[in-house]
Amino acid sequence: MVILRKQWVDHERLTFPLAQVPLMLVEGTNEDHWLPKIARNRLFWVGFSITGFILGWNIVSFFDGIPPIPFGPSYNTPFTIARSFPVINLKFNFLLVGVAYFTRIEVLFSVWLFYLVSVIEQGALARMGLPKLGPTISGQHFAGFVVYIVFGLWLARDHLRLVWLKAIGRSQALDDSKEFFSYRTAVLGTVIGTVYVICWLVKAGMTLPYILIMLCVMLILWVGITRVVAETGLVSIDLP
Repeated sequence: MVILRKQWVDHERLTFPLAQVPLMLVEGTNEDHWLPKIARNRLFWVGFSITGFILGWNIVSFFDGIPPIPFGPSYNTPFTIARSFPVINLKFNFLLVGVAYFTRIEVLFSVWLFYLVSVIEQGALARMGLPKLGPTISGQHFAGFVVYIVFGLWLARDHLRLVWLKAIGRSQALDDSKEFFSYRTAVLGTVIGTVYVICWLVKAGMTLPYILIMLCVMLILWVGITRVVAETGLVSIDLP
């Protein structure tokens, strides 16, 4: 993702919650303090102790010696808004709560809001006699996902244009000295890889129009997943 890193980090200021956790765990270590700054905070150890105790207790409970504490990602409480509405499984995930601390409030709000909208939509349509709408809802999710990614690429159009000009040697407006590798290498690798995949799929028997459609869809999916993880910190994600 060398091509989009500067756009996401410098221009859009994505928070990268998953990266914040290891950075915080090494921040403040020096010759005088072998523990990171956060580990010298009493509140950190309170939260660590509570979480560690519950997880450790439930691990021991697998051996049938003691009853488990019904709290954590393995335990959920079913909740239904009304009759015919989908069941909402309420659960507490320690890892997601920790990562969500570093995620922007607007992003967290949109995650649960649109999930709730989806549940209400399915329930309302089920009450009107249309109970099996899984594919329709999935289609809506995918369409929204595509719009989200295409709009993001549209916002990055100036940056992508400068990356292309930098790669072909017609502009020096972008500095790629701090990137993992140069924009020219990134663009060249992308082009060579794409051509190789197209040739391989043609040899496998696919026609060119279907290949181009599939590659465009895959590009949207993987760029989208990368951005979602970078913006939300979701540690487990599946294709929409």
